[in-house]
Amino acid sequence: MRSYGLDVARCLAITFVVGVHTVSHLHTKEIVYAWYLANLGVDLFFALSGFLIGGIIIDLLEKGQGTLTPGAAFFFLMRRWFRTLPLYFVILFVNILLGKYLYRNLDDFPMQYLIFTQFFTSPESTFFGESWSLCVEEWFYLSFAVLLCTFSVMNNQRTSSLRAKLLAFTCSYILVITVVRLYWSNHNFGVFITTLYRLDAIAYGVLSVILFRCYNVQSKRKLLALLSIVLVAAGSFLYIQKYEVGNFHIIAYSCSGLGLALMVGLFQIYETKLKRITPNRLIIFISKISYSLYLSNVLILGLMSHFLYQYQGTIVEFLLAVSVTLGVSTFTYKFIEMPFIRYRDKILPRVVDAPVHNLA
Repeated sequence: MRSYGLDVARCLAITFVVGVHTVSHLHTKEIVYAWYLANLGVDLFFALSGFLIGGIIIDLLEKGQGTLTPGAAFFFLMRRWFRTLPLYFVILFVNILLGKYLYRNLDDFPMQYLIFTQFFTSPESTFFGESWSLCVEEWFYLSFAVLLCTFSVMNNQRTSSLRAKLLAFTCSYILVITVVRLYWSNHNFGVFITTLYRLDAIAYGVLSVILFRCYNVQSKRKLLALLSIVLVAAGSFLYIQKYEVGNFHIIAYSCSGLGLALMVGLFQIYETKLKRITPNRLIIFISKISYSLYLSNVLILGLMSHFLYQYQGTIVEFLLAVSVTLGVSTFTYKFIEMPFIRYRDKILPRVVDAPVHNLA
């Protein structure tokens, strides 16, 4: 069962990312600050991901009476890998083939892309650059599940409640990553796409679902809405200050991460109102193919430039880029993503069929 509020958030995120990629590709001059909207879109994806998998982890913990067993952690990881890896590897190998035989700008097989280490401690890689966010996702799944499993087993005999354990662990995880980013990242712009320094972006989503599901903060929705807007605005302001000062964008990730995570929870609370004011079918369609859109849009824009260079920067290229991207993404969603999702749900059925899971 889908959550329409989360579909709206996902549609908004992918619109920011693909929209900025497309406009920036077609525009001959740099659009000042436009890339920040794409960054904000990716951070919204991170918050969504954390919110969704946080709900799954809560279900697993409830089933395990407060303990995430090694078997449950493996179950969680397998479900995530069935969802994210098949399409990633397909797009990766298409990029490799194009790099070797069409663009001829790739010599060696990029082995690091098979284990998601291409952006782990530095943003030096330029090939298949959009994969940086997948590195953050995959390393978060692994590190969070393994560490939570260890933490919950070690604290199994203590009297603290499930929600208190999960809240304490998640806050500790965020704090550690934040400290690492502040003191070991050298405060450079490449921090944004460096895996080790961005893991907390997804953890904020987990923190948000803990607050909304375990602490019943819905009664404070107006206050939370104001707080989320203030945090995102503060994060945006601090991030943009990198052009003047250089270090403030490091703090910005914490502000916008928490603000967007709270916003995701509010999208779900207000989904009934959102259904009345948005085109439902279009929102759900874009939401379903958003992962395919994210992985394929830059690849398609590159092919457009290579084969249709005479139309570069024109409305013809724009319309073709949008049409082809939507068509390819619909195809890959239907024939690559969905078969693996169905097979996954057949051999690894969900713990609880709750709306928060949203086919994630």
